[in-house]
Amino acid sequence: MQFISAFADSMNTIFEPDRVNQAIDDLYTLIQSEIREHRERWQNGGQYPQFMKDFADERLQQMQRHIVVQFKLGGIAQVTLNTDPSRGYVRINSVDIQKGKPGIDNPRSFQGQYFRTCGDYRCGLS
Repeated sequence: MQFISAFADSMNTIFEPDRVNQAIDDLYTLIQSEIREHRERWQNGGQYPQFMKDFADERLQQMQRHIVVQFKLGGIAQVTLNTDPSRGYVRINSVDIQKGKPGIDNPRSFQGQYFRTCGDYRCGLS
């Protein structure tokens, strides 16, 4: 069940939609000068980057549903942590809730979605 915990950690940090959408914007800015030539050459109007952003916005919920069904989990739980970083930090599974960590914008208030029970296995928070 290590996979399920690692998946939850990743979806709450590095694959969080706002973070992915920012990466899409950053990359689009880098290649924007080449896009017109590409579209003319391949007669491709394309809806980028909006298509990729829509995918990022919808992907997590789709993956959560798939994981819940595939592993017969008890659903999703919303976790909220309010901390005082001057007194230390909290770790959820493999995620250190600290400023500067990928996907952690505000270590004082972290919200994430984690999987509930895993049948006979412990897969929630550690």
